Amino acid sequence: FDELEKVPNLQNKISSYLTIQEGCDKFCHFCVVPYTRGPEYSRPYMQIINEAKSLIRNGAKEIILLGQNVNAYHDDSLNTKNADLAYLINKISEFDKIKRIRYMTSHPNDMNNSLIEVHGNNLKLMPFLHLPIQSGSDNVLKKMNRKHNVKKYYKIIDPIFFLKAKNTVEKLITKSFRRVLFKQTHRF
Repeated sequence: FDELEKVPNLQNKISSYLTIQEGCDKFCHFCVVPYTRGPEYSRPYMQIINEAKSLIRNGAKEIILLGQNVNAYHDDSLNTKNADLAYLINKISEFDKIKRIRYMTSHPNDMNNSLIEVHGNNLKLMPFLHLPIQSGSDNVLKKMNRKHNVKKYYKIIDPIFFLKAKNTVEKLITKSFRRVLFKQTHRF
């Protein structure tokens, strides 16, 4: 991410993307991201804040935080607090000119209580969650090496619906995983 800091983000758009995390440590059987992007790596908090300020100066009203597993974001360099995604969302929302915040793509195993709570408490966080389940079958999820099951997925999304009844949860169902029966994939 050091190179990103040297190149100013000159997006002159109402809605702007801001990369905060790259890579993946999950090694799902169908995915090449850990091999092509490397291990999970989070961008330093101050770099993100500085780029957000730049985007705001260029007219951004909405910031979309990006990462392969964006909710795995963390920065331990802050003296006062471990900055996770919920902390970052709350800090970005303090900018008056920012009206909307989104993030994608999440992983069920990296959802935590502070991030679930921010969906109910932060009015600038849009009621949208991109949270791939990949399958509605625990057996298929295990074969995919997803390390979560359907029950855990519901344990994540149920409180988000409760906190913000209008939340839209986009469920990504992978239909092409080998030897998956159609009825197993659509059980969700």
